[in-house]
Amino acid sequence: LPGVARTLHIKLTGAMLAVLVLDGLGYLIAVDHVPSTDHIMVTILEDIFVAVAMLTIAVGLVLPGMIAHSVVQVSGAANRLVTGTLADFVLALQSLGRGDLAGAQARVEFIPVTINSHDEIGQMANDFNLLQREIANAATGLDAAREGLVGARSELEQINASLESTLVDLTQAKEAAEVANVAKSSFLATMSHELRTPLNAIIGLSEMITAEIMGPIGTPIFRQYTADINASGTHLLAIISDILDMAKLGSGQFTLNEEFIDVGAMIEKCMKMVQQMSEANGVALAVIQSGELPNLWADEKRMSQVLLNLLSNAVKFTLEGGRVSVQARLIENGAMALIVTDTGIGMTGEQIRTAMEPFRQVDNSLLTRQYEGTGLGLPLVDGLMQQHGGRLTLSSISGKGTIATAIFPAARINAPVSENKDHGVGTNTANRNYA
Repeated sequence: LPGVARTLHIKLTGAMLAVLVLDGLGYLIAVDHVPSTDHIMVTILEDIFVAVAMLTIAVGLVLPGMIAHSVVQVSGAANRLVTGTLADFVLALQSLGRGDLAGAQARVEFIPVTINSHDEIGQMANDFNLLQREIANAATGLDAAREGLVGARSELEQINASLESTLVDLTQAKEAAEVANVAKSSFLATMSHELRTPLNAIIGLSEMITAEIMGPIGTPIFRQYTADINASGTHLLAIISDILDMAKLGSGQFTLNEEFIDVGAMIEKCMKMVQQMSEANGVALAVIQSGELPNLWADEKRMSQVLLNLLSNAVKFTLEGGRVSVQARLIENGAMALIVTDTGIGMTGEQIRTAMEPFRQVDNSLLTRQYEGTGLGLPLVDGLMQQHGGRLTLSSISGKGTIATAIFPAARINAPVSENKDHGVGTNTANRNYA
């Protein structure tokens, strides 16, 4: 029934029904129309029965053979797919998972199964061909993705090589800069030391001449010249000392002579040292009361240098009629803050960053500079504070003033001086003005 039956089940059922109809027809003819004496008809019936038997044998043998042939074709194609493209596809995925892009390749072999049938066998063949096509497309897509990954890996390797080369260059440049910085610091230290020796002689001799230790000065104007020589030599010696200190800080050769110091007494001493400068500039000095202060474990000479630099800067950049104050007090976490506040010209954020760089000045023009200095004051203070495990902070408003705060860690703070007599008697820094 090729034109009627569309399924294998209907085909088999129809064939069997045909066998039954023929068998029944022969049976009816034999029963109703053939006399027992009609040998010819009996022969015909026998032939019909033989034909029915042959048809049954044909249905039983030929139709399963047709089905078996189609199944064998599909089975062979499935075996080729499993052992060929699909196996390569699985191996390629495993290689891709291991990062082996060279091994991530799959053969694309698509051989369609041809079944001239419109029943279940034909539909199965069509579905299997569709499966083969999808797997082949996936294998092709995998190969394209592999090529893309190979290209991306090559680009990444080139970028990585470039980065490694850049890193080597940067490392070499860093090492060269460090060597140059050490050489610079060593040179500055050597030159500063060589200059200090003759300067000390000049300062000493000028003081002897001014004091007329070796005899009277014949011409009065020479006394003024000698005083100028002494003042200039002292100023130059201070600059060279700052350069030497910066060189030591930069080369890691700086050492501290630490002891317990009386912070209040140090403040009093430093205020007296800048009093003459403040009076000349018309700037008022004041100490803000802090109560009883604890001792500080530090290098007293360097701490005096820190405070003198901060006070000198504050007085220098404060206009006539302004005010500079200093206060030492305990802050959070048991640390101590040494605070110098002025009502001077102030700075912007960019100017603060400039002022914290060695040999840089906010007023940087040689032709219009209003304030003297080498640009080492604040960087030197910052370096000295770092040597003590502390830090320097600056807050400023242009045209309003500046607050410089030197903060010492709690580990350097001892018990209040009234409870620690072994380390000296402290000074109570009550409010005090310096006219």
